[in-house]
Amino acid sequence: MKKMTLVLLSFFLILKVFLAVAAADIQILSKIEIEKLTNEQLLSAYVDAKIEAEAQKTFSRTGFTHKEYQAYRELLTFVVQLRQEMEKRKIDAPPVEEWLK
Repeated sequence: MKKMTLVLLSFFLILKVFLAVAAADIQILSKIEIEKLTNEQLLSAYVDAKIEAEAQKTFSRTGFTHKEYQAYRELLTFVVQLRQEMEKRKIDAPPVEEWLK
């Protein structure tokens, strides 16, 4: 029983380390640093932070492997980039979420 508890604790510790490493991609800036960003840098940082937050939230609920987490994060980034380009071209997004229900 003690061995099983030790194995489980080790697993959760390793999982936390993976989450910390994944979150390390996002640099948390101070208010002063944020104020110095160009508009493009500000938008990029915002999108990256939102994608990371969503990926971590989903990762913590589903228990993806690190490889699956990275693939999911890349997919979220791709979706956001597509949406940004659609907005730039003034193209309305189709109601895909509604269609998938």
